[in-house]
Amino acid sequence: VNGAYYSYNYLKDPLSIDVFDWQQGMRLEANIGIKGSIKEHYRYHAAAEYNHFGRNAYFDNEQQHSQGHLHTEASLGIDFYEYGIASLLIHSDLLLHQGIDYHNYLSLGITPTWEYSHEDLHFTAGANLDFQGKSHGPLIQMSPACKVSYIPSKLFSADLILDGGRQIHSFGSSYALSPYWASRHQLTNSYTFLNACLQGNLRIMEGLHLHLGGGYRITNNALFENTLDTLNIVYTGLTTHDAQVAYGNARINYTYKDRVSATAEGTYNHWMVSGNRSILTRTPQFDANFGTRVRIINGLYIHTDCHFVMFNAVNGERERTIIDWSLGAHYAMNDKLSFFLDGHNLLNRHYQRYAGYPVQGI
Repeated sequence: VNGAYYSYNYLKDPLSIDVFDWQQGMRLEANIGIKGSIKEHYRYHAAAEYNHFGRNAYFDNEQQHSQGHLHTEASLGIDFYEYGIASLLIHSDLLLHQGIDYHNYLSLGITPTWEYSHEDLHFTAGANLDFQGKSHGPLIQMSPACKVSYIPSKLFSADLILDGGRQIHSFGSSYALSPYWASRHQLTNSYTFLNACLQGNLRIMEGLHLHLGGGYRITNNALFENTLDTLNIVYTGLTTHDAQVAYGNARINYTYKDRVSATAEGTYNHWMVSGNRSILTRTPQFDANFGTRVRIINGLYIHTDCHFVMFNAVNGERERTIIDWSLGAHYAMNDKLSFFLDGHNLLNRHYQRYAGYPVQGI
């Protein structure tokens, strides 16, 4: 169980420079689960997670908004020995709202799979069957849940993955898009009908690993756009767009004992949308992360990270590149007590990931 209380100054009202809006609220997360096996023939797990997001918005006449998100899942697997393992996963999501004009939401998902191994190959074949209320889109949606892994040695492995599924956009995820979200519009859930990915992992030497991958993804309601950019009004809604994307990624990481670790990774995206390509203005074309962690003394670690995002160029123009540099320290006195200090956006960059939703500097 964990929770947080937050309070911050909202942007000035675009219609009056003398009006400020303060927001405050609470976030709460709780989860519980169990897993195990029975006589080595059956394996099972069950879990439940609850997320609460509440907010007081003073510009809305001190209205209180809240959403509860309950996610539950359970699975049962039966081992047929040389014939493989048959499994069934059932999961559900329930969203309940108060004080806000959002529709309550219920979805149910069923994923049957069959796993089989032969020498260096491991196969998983299955499908995702997702159900939801008619008011939120198609009643039934389907996507694959398949994977083929080839592991000839400890030095190399390769995977072919065909999967998909639904991504729930809750009130909390709206807040995650930008802290200046004013909850005037309920986001439509995204659904990936196909994510085909081929990836490989190579251990170059002791402590040095390389990952290469690429694929093609088809998703409904994949991209978000603020249609009132010129007004710069921060409480407008976001519209959604379907998209297809071909992507490639690479990651290399090095670890020396428990003293030093370093990682560099990047992803390149080639987006394909129908209609107006302006939606790609704030869609990442290249996304990279660089990070290092060093142990100074026993229990004390210093880490630094840099997040780099370059957006797509539309009509010869490109949004300002995001460079978010962070620095922090973590000290563990023992197994029960630890301290940390983190600083983010140390370059004091100002940028907008979504029109009208700026990210503040330090």
